[in-house]
Amino acid sequence: LFNDFEAVVLDRFPEIARVREEMGCAGAAASLLSGSGSSVFGLFEGRTAPGAILREWERRGIRWRWCRPAEGLPQS
Repeated sequence: LFNDFEAVVLDRFPEIARVREEMGCAGAAASLLSGSGSSVFGLFEGRTAPGAILREWERRGIRWRWCRPAEGLPQS
């Protein structure tokens, strides 16, 4: 996974870089800046992110949502 904008965005907005790193520490197989930086996403197996990190993000005002693949798409 790669996003050219990360080189610019993560340097200018350290909180985004921190959240991305925290996703990895919370068990994400990968995390990445989405598009030009409107969001960051992490790929988790099921809902494995520890509740502690989710509560911490809420405390810091970081909004998060669980998403899942659309039904009917091939699973690998």
